[in-house]
Amino acid sequence: MKKKITKIIIIIALIFSVYLYLNIRSHEVLSRKSISIIEEIKSPNNEYKAVVFLDGGSATVSNNIRVAIVKDSKKRIYDSDVVFFQDKVSSVDVKWNNDNELIINYYEDEYSRIIDMINRIENINIKYKKIHKGLTE
Repeated sequence: MKKKITKIIIIIALIFSVYLYLNIRSHEVLSRKSISIIEEIKSPNNEYKAVVFLDGGSATVSNNIRVAIVKDSKKRIYDSDVVFFQDKVSSVDVKWNNDNELIINYYEDEYSRIIDMINRIENINIKYKKIHKGLTE
C-alpha cells in the first residue's frame, strides 16, 4: 500500500513540475498587446537575430526597451530570450560586431533604469556601451 501511495505522489509531483516549467517557459514576449517589434538585426552569418521590442507601457507601466537574441529560424520569442531590459526609455542601438558578438548602445538618464543585462547567451557575447547626453562612454 505504501509503494502505491509513493508512486502516486511521485507521478503527481512530476505532472505538477512539468506544468510549472511549461507555464514559466510559455511567457511569449509578443503575447502582450503593448509590445511591438522595432527592429530585427540578423547576425553576419544569418544564424541568429537580435530583436528589439518596445513596450508602450500603460497607465501604471512606463515605456521600456527589450532586446532578445534568438535563432533566425525561431518563430516565437520568450522572456527567457531577453538579454537586455531597460525601463523608462524608448530606443536603443543594436549592432553585430561579428557572428559571436552583439553590441548594445543604450541611453541613460536620471529616470531610466536597467532591469536586466545579460553578458552571454549560448555562444554570443554581449557588450554594452552607455550613451549619456549624446556622448558614448
